Amino acid sequence: MFMLIIFIAIPIIEIALFIQVGGAIGLYPTLAIVLLTAILGTTLLKSQGLSALGTLQNSLHLGQNPMKQIIHGAMILISGVFLLTPGFFTDAFGILLLVPRFRSFLINLGAEKLANNLNFGAIGKAGELRNRLLFTLGALIVFRLGTFLPIPGINPLALQQFFEQQSSGILGIFDTFSGG
Repeated sequence: MFMLIIFIAIPIIEIALFIQVGGAIGLYPTLAIVLLTAILGTTLLKSQGLSALGTLQNSLHLGQNPMKQIIHGAMILISGVFLLTPGFFTDAFGILLLVPRFRSFLINLGAEKLANNLNFGAIGKAGELRNRLLFTLGALIVFRLGTFLPIPGINPLALQQFFEQQSSGILGIFDTFSGG
């Protein structure tokens, strides 16, 4: 319902702004402003996007959590969509999203809202979910240990040779389906 209201409200706001600005300064200056903001926004988008990509690569290189940079990059992408959409309201919001402090404010606002909505106590009450998670964790531990522990009576080199010889037969088809 919220998205429906947004998809109805934004075009109405844009049409009203086009009428007001066009009535005040005329048709051609209004169109020139819309084109100028699209060109300026695209230029800013390129520089901000490259900067965000550089900080993302830097955080990955340093072994830090890149989530903040990924969210900033997504907001820059959304900014680009707003800037390429003709209109004054969308251009203003797109330019605001290019400002790092405004993006940080929105990220902090969203993180605070998310933290308030999380209820970690409910996870302990969900017995089936807890059992499934424990089973999955146990299966992963057994699988990981099983890949490193040798099985008595099986020669790994002979097994590897057998699978290589049978790669053109039915085992090759299984290998194809399993992504090998």
